[in-house]
Amino acid sequence: MECWSNEILCDVSALNIDSASFTQIYEACGGDLDKTGQMILDIVAQRGKMQNPVTGSGGMFIGTVREIGEDLADKIDLRVGDRIASLVSLSLTPLKINRIKAIHPEIDRVLMLTTDQCSMYCRHCTRRRFAGQHDTSVPVEQIDQCIAYIRETPAVRDVLLSGGDVLMLSDEMLEYIISRLREIPHVEIIRLGSRTPVVCPQRITPKLCAMLKKYHPVWLNTHFNHPKEITREAAEACARLADAGVPLGNQSVLLAGVNDCVHTMKKLVQMLAQIRVRPYYERRQGADVLYPAGKGRRQGGRRRGAAGPEDGDRRSQRGPAPEAGRGLYLLRGLRRHHPQRQL
Repeated sequence: MECWSNEILCDVSALNIDSASFTQIYEACGGDLDKTGQMILDIVAQRGKMQNPVTGSGGMFIGTVREIGEDLADKIDLRVGDRIASLVSLSLTPLKINRIKAIHPEIDRVLMLTTDQCSMYCRHCTRRRFAGQHDTSVPVEQIDQCIAYIRETPAVRDVLLSGGDVLMLSDEMLEYIISRLREIPHVEIIRLGSRTPVVCPQRITPKLCAMLKKYHPVWLNTHFNHPKEITREAAEACARLADAGVPLGNQSVLLAGVNDCVHTMKKLVQMLAQIRVRPYYERRQGADVLYPAGKGRRQGGRRRGAAGPEDGDRRSQRGPAPEAGRGLYLLRGLRRHHPQRQL
């Protein structure tokens, strides 16, 4: 395959297909993996990329750099042979698959959207199609359906509670969810996704921390983007969580003109370490969409339906922000949006 001067040609080792896309294909094929693989091959052959015509979604790929176009040579932090993971959707990236060696439909983690409320609404949010649409939490009966699905799916060991912002729920509702998840033997880890320690630190009360402490292991990932967000109140909120035994991680977004500077990011990471928050990963919005694996940036985990093409070729492409999600099967109760993703 020809590599144009402004492109990067990669050998693909795995496609991590978006959960909504894989679920639609898998169910359309009656759960037959051979038919599922053939449908994926047909989509790529017809469209030149992995874009599900029903869901419109794609996924991401993992592979190695085969060739770098001359316009990019010595201008990017990539070398031939580097392992990479794409952070732009497969629905936007030219792709060729020669053969699918295996399909792994198992999932070991789920993302459970509990509310569409946030304590603030970020322009760069990858879930803004959902956040703030109804300004309410998911009804209890639909939460129960999600928990029932997890209970009936023994492969699930890791549950991420998010939204919106999961800490916009009351302590009582949050404990209702966490306590029922803790009753499921195969659920090993419960994670919370929340920006309230940053923008609404008064939400992190001693009562909340005491409740979380009863259900360990409970982890929390928050979202500091700039050192100035680490206020005294935010640091105290993180201290209350850490003292309650909740491991804290931070996911940052590189924002043009805000923190796209090595000195700013260095200061942010150093200050986070001082308040016992571990830098977890960073995501670029509208910037370079290929990261070398193993160079300080955490790459996304396995999505449901990772298909491994043999000798697959693909071109990199610059594009918009990556799709929401990090390889998690999506559970949510609100039914008006993306019905193919519903429980």
